[in-house]
Amino acid sequence: MRVSRNFMTDDKILLPLRQKILLGLTIFVGLFFIVSYNIGLIDQGKLNLFIFFYSFGVSIWLLAFETLVDLDDNRIFFIWLVIGLTQFCFYLLTKDNENFKIYRSQNFDPNNFFNNYISETTTSSLKTLLFFLVVYKIFNTIIKKLTGNCLLNTYRQMSWSHDTIKRKISGLDIVFNVLLFVVIAISALTK
Repeated sequence: MRVSRNFMTDDKILLPLRQKILLGLTIFVGLFFIVSYNIGLIDQGKLNLFIFFYSFGVSIWLLAFETLVDLDDNRIFFIWLVIGLTQFCFYLLTKDNENFKIYRSQNFDPNNFFNNYISETTTSSLKTLLFFLVVYKIFNTIIKKLTGNCLLNTYRQMSWSHDTIKRKISGLDIVFNVLLFVVIAISALTK
């Protein structure tokens, strides 16, 4: 079997550097948290806080930077989907674990309408990436059917032209970006 010499240099094979960095950090930090939990390397209270910020941060990073544009590539989307499903499995495995329970102050009223939906475990934020990806895929499909273009990130853009893609940012891009941020926030904080 003959292998093409261009295999390693073909842009369709390689991931963009920003994806390599974010994927590497996401996997490394996730594995570090698993090891830290199992050997007690980090205080449980701090670990719980780190897990929340990690889960929330990965989705925010995907949304706010050019990494969102990369998700239009099905290979990259599938890699993130596998990571999202893995995190969701850890959420399901730990949602009733007392080590990850959030202890509220005595003034916290669990019967309050809003408080009734707030998560009781820190690992509930591990479902954020999966929910973000599912909603992203829906929004990206809609915008592609309506405009023929993929969904762009609108955060950190200094003009109405996207810095990386070099196309005009539409109102639909902005609306979907705001809605994706809401999905991230709600999925990170709710049961």
